[in-house]
Amino acid sequence: MTADVNSSTDPAAPTPTTSSGKRLILFVLAGLVCGAVGQQLVEHSRHYFGLPTDLPVGEASFNPDPAISEAAQAATRTMNMKNAALAIGALGVLITGVFGSIPGLAARSFGRTTLGLCLGVVLGAILGTIAGLGGFHVYEYISTERVDWTKADGDPWLIYITMFTHATYWTGLCLALTLTLSAVWGGAAALWRLLAATLGVGVAWAMCYPFAAAILFPVDRSDGRIPEGTTNTLLWIGVYAVLLGLASGRCLSHAEAARARKAADAAA
Repeated sequence: MTADVNSSTDPAAPTPTTSSGKRLILFVLAGLVCGAVGQQLVEHSRHYFGLPTDLPVGEASFNPDPAISEAAQAATRTMNMKNAALAIGALGVLITGVFGSIPGLAARSFGRTTLGLCLGVVLGAILGTIAGLGGFHVYEYISTERVDWTKADGDPWLIYITMFTHATYWTGLCLALTLTLSAVWGGAAALWRLLAATLGVGVAWAMCYPFAAAILFPVDRSDGRIPEGTTNTLLWIGVYAVLLGLASGRCLSHAEAARARKAADAAA
């Protein structure tokens, strides 16, 4: 009886539907912000590491001396690997940290907000960096073992290489976000639903992005390890972040509703 009186006399107390709706809006807004900020992060981190200063410059990678040529190629691979790990790791910190804090913000809980932010930053950094390294090796394997570069645009692997590389990136970020949201708000009941939804979003966007970029930004290169061009990169990150926010918000709402039904059944 007391609970009924308190809930009816407190106009500020959100209903489950209101709380879920506000949380979903926050996720979508966060996705838009992460798209804009993430584009800048990637733009500044993708070329952060350079070639060693003692490496022969100019046509070193094509030098007839095998030792110089191999050293230049190895240094270039190492540079690209570090830059990919840094760029996706930074993106993981941003997206997972921001999204991890949203359930706490929606519930006006400082403790949950802080926990989600800190856990998201740590998991985003670790799994994002691993995903960046994994995506680099996927790209290297396909480009050396599968793509027939003599066919130029005629080889379908030029599209597949982008799909598989980006799917590897997004998988790491999806795992980080799933673990963060499950720990902060969703609980074990939401773990598999979140994992399936976020992975589905990541794989779907990895498959659709090459075609969208080819139509919208035909001049910018989209088949590299990381897309080039400001608006092209913004599309790549922004659409993914917004879709990820929608999927996460809906999954937490379903988990919350399931818990409420279970509690009502137990009370009855």
